[in-house]
Amino acid sequence: MCNEKYNGWSNYPTWAVKLWIDHSEISQTNLHRKAIFIYKNAIPNGRFTKSEVAIFDLQAWLKSDYENRLPVVGSVWGDLLTYSLDMVDWYEIAKAIIDKEIDKTSDDD
Repeated sequence: MCNEKYNGWSNYPTWAVKLWIDHSEISQTNLHRKAIFIYKNAIPNGRFTKSEVAIFDLQAWLKSDYENRLPVVGSVWGDLLTYSLDMVDWYEIAKAIIDKEIDKTSDDD
């Protein structure tokens, strides 16, 4: 079930995380700032564009941030929570955020 598309996202856990990110104004503001910082500091190389490097960096930061906040629960609930977070497509979320920030930045020019 977790591998099935859900509301336009790759699966339910990915949709749920993005929904909760968007649910909180504080979360949105902090993530907006982090995404801008990451994008401005991304250095393109011969293989990846500035945008792609920013997506990879934001993906790694998001995954790490959520894993670090994961409560230690030694039970079936902890196992299910860990499994669900492992199913999240962090790249997909990071790409949506970076693409949105690039669009905002280009509108301001």
